[in-house]
Amino acid sequence: MFNHLLTDELKSKGRITVTTEYAWKYRDVIEVISYLSSKECAILGGDVLNNNLGYTHDNWYYSYSDVLSIENNICESASRAVEYVDWYYSMYGDDFYYIIVAAKKADYLLMQDSASS
Repeated sequence: MFNHLLTDELKSKGRITVTTEYAWKYRDVIEVISYLSSKECAILGGDVLNNNLGYTHDNWYYSYSDVLSIENNICESASRAVEYVDWYYSMYGDDFYYIIVAAKKADYLLMQDSASS
């Protein structure tokens, strides 16, 4: 949904999973979240993988808030993603990778319109 927005540098910092998604270590995923947010992408959530890129079944998601503007939802989704990744890192260390699920602003708005219909 957003891989075409990533720079070659950000892609090179990640690893490609068996499901062809990018996964990043802690130090790099924070940069990816910031970058995607700056490109008006909402961070919908993400998954945590172990060092062998196996799913830990730990994850997070962000739910759209009707009381916030779309721009504030995008900022809040990035903040929540960083909070979760920071927490996970502080609890369990650096032996994990994180997959980000994101959507461009226009796609995010369409998802919200569909959900409210």
